[in-house]
Amino acid sequence: MLLQEYNIEKIIHIKGQHNCLADYLSRNPMQSEPEEIFEEDYGISTLFNGEPPILASVSGDIHPVIGAVVTRSMKKQYFQRTTELDKSSSSIVKEIDSSSLEQLKESSNQSQVNLDTCNQFDIKQIKSEQDKDFIIQKKVKEVQQNPTRGAFVLHDGLLYKLMPMNLRSITKLKLIYIPSSMVNSLLKAYHSDPLSGHFGIRRKYYKLKNKYWWPTMKQSIAQFIKSCLPCQQYNVSRLKKPGLLCPIETPAGPFQLIDIDYCGPFKRTPRENQYVLCITDYFTRWVIAVALPDCTAQTTAQTIFTEYICRYGVPMSILTDQGTHFKNQ
Repeated sequence: MLLQEYNIEKIIHIKGQHNCLADYLSRNPMQSEPEEIFEEDYGISTLFNGEPPILASVSGDIHPVIGAVVTRSMKKQYFQRTTELDKSSSSIVKEIDSSSLEQLKESSNQSQVNLDTCNQFDIKQIKSEQDKDFIIQKKVKEVQQNPTRGAFVLHDGLLYKLMPMNLRSITKLKLIYIPSSMVNSLLKAYHSDPLSGHFGIRRKYYKLKNKYWWPTMKQSIAQFIKSCLPCQQYNVSRLKKPGLLCPIETPAGPFQLIDIDYCGPFKRTPRENQYVLCITDYFTRWVIAVALPDCTAQTTAQTIFTEYICRYGVPMSILTDQGTHFKNQ
């Protein structure tokens, strides 16, 4: 509507990279007096009986959003304002009473304690729990009798499992043998704790396998994660869903729809045959098996013509698995 009062003869498009000066002028914020957007020229105020209900204006202190160009002087003014605001906020913080600071510390400590209460795993209790475990004590006696043999080692009263870093590595890691009574608390600490995260079975196993060990470790982790209620509720399966089945309609009669496929290679026969071409009629389930020396496309086409078409006629359709011996020209 604003362009209708002009007689435009020609419009020339200039690329933005070549229109630098005009772009600066159009984006540079300008200090202007408040303007009314309801004027008689544009026919807006005629909709109202009298004065328009709303007057819109642009404040001179706040730059409009279109002002994308910031000059050095404007940047310097902005920096001065921010430093003044920082000084005022720091002075306000200093005026806070020490009692209020102590209350904030107490509340933060209490919230931290409440956050950590869900973690019931205590690494200091491993030694006492190992002393109560019958299987671990049996391993300890074996290590004490033969310290150099076996995959376990006793150090400072704790039993460790020696595991190689990888299949080709000679160096071994010392992993703490977790007693069966502490497996559940360990998994809760590494899975259900707010600071741990509800990771999957594989990632949780790789997170624990370089620190701890116990028999049937993978099975225990998988069973614990599968029984986790939040994981079952909110974890979305990223596996591709299986497609819909497309059943093949039964033909109306014999010799209409046939299926062809190869079996082999088998042990070469005295007649140099190594493959078997199976031709199945979908209506009667009649199977024709033809022994062939190879499975090339030329041999397949010649066999279908001589062994089926010349005997039973041309079928309406042929079903294959789209192998190279069926699609090759």
